[in-house]
Amino acid sequence: MEEYVTSLLAAHIETSLTLADQLPQSIVQGGLKITESLLDDGKILLCARGRSFANGLHFVAAMLNRYE
Repeated sequence: MEEYVTSLLAAHIETSLTLADQLPQSIVQGGLKITESLLDDGKILLCARGRSFANGLHFVAAMLNRYE
């Protein structure tokens, strides 16, 4: 059982390292697009269902309550 858990952790680490190389540029581009839209009096439309619905609600709450 310990070997199984160790292999899962190793796979997680490998995936995280791969994403660390690939995702930052996309995250920055997304943030810039959101900022640009808001500065141009645009909108951010969010669609979510199932388990991602809670993440969507969290994002909306953060945008409404924490950022100006």
